[in-house]
Amino acid sequence: MSLPAKVHIKNGRYYYVHGNKWNKLSRVDEGTPALYRALQPFTVERPATYGQVMIRYIAEALPELKPASQPEYERIISVRLQHHFGSMILGTLKPTHIAQYLEMRKREGAPVGGNRERAVLGSICGWAMRFGWLDSNPCHGVRRNRETPSKRYITDEDFRTAFDRAGDPLQDLLAVALLTGLRQTDLRTLRKSAVTREGLELRQSKDGKLRLIEWSDALRYFVKRAQERSRGEFLFVGPWGRPWSVSGLQSAMKRLGPGFRFRDIRAKAASDAGHNVLGHDAQMLVRYVRAQRLKPVR
Repeated sequence: MSLPAKVHIKNGRYYYVHGNKWNKLSRVDEGTPALYRALQPFTVERPATYGQVMIRYIAEALPELKPASQPEYERIISVRLQHHFGSMILGTLKPTHIAQYLEMRKREGAPVGGNRERAVLGSICGWAMRFGWLDSNPCHGVRRNRETPSKRYITDEDFRTAFDRAGDPLQDLLAVALLTGLRQTDLRTLRKSAVTREGLELRQSKDGKLRLIEWSDALRYFVKRAQERSRGEFLFVGPWGRPWSVSGLQSAMKRLGPGFRFRDIRAKAASDAGHNVLGHDAQMLVRYVRAQRLKPVR
């Protein structure tokens, strides 16, 4: 992680160094969000650099985003944007700089990552315009890197081979992903409270819709098995009993080496809704729970 300007680490704690004064911030083990919250009082005046805007953005704007989006925005800002643009004087960033950055990321083999980072930077700049810190958004009008949709179809044999090699915690996650078509974020953050008599009830992170996935024998089996293993509030936990993180799931899939990405399972779930490689009735009975319309009081 690239540290913001004037931030240094000493004895396990972050400090904001201005002149000869070392201002105590948060502990390193408290994580990045605590650092940015502690930094906010030192950037209350008009920001001078994009890095200072990013500090304010994480502290003030990030909490307004969907909870599922916040960790990824924070990661992109801390790992990528602070390093490349943080020291630039506010107002000096031009569209050509964004285009060059996208080209660099494409040559690094991460064109899609570059697009996501451009989107986050655009959100930051748009937020800064609200306060008159910027006159325009340099990300607007910059053509994104081309994204090629995945054409990888997971065959029944591919899935079954990978499933049989996986340990029980990953098996549960793979199985429920196939049976429900849920996104990875929704699966990782699914709580035990989502388990109801009728099925799994959750609010989708992408569109906010309340969704009920009714039970099938297979779905009930894998959910119950995951439920018995978990000792906390989250339904699915990894081998060490902790909720699955993005990096944890990526590492587990890399070790498994299935030949497909976890996100590809969603496409297979949609195309295979009428049958299931796991050998159970996998018909996905899905319905959205519509909010009752309020009637006017007469």
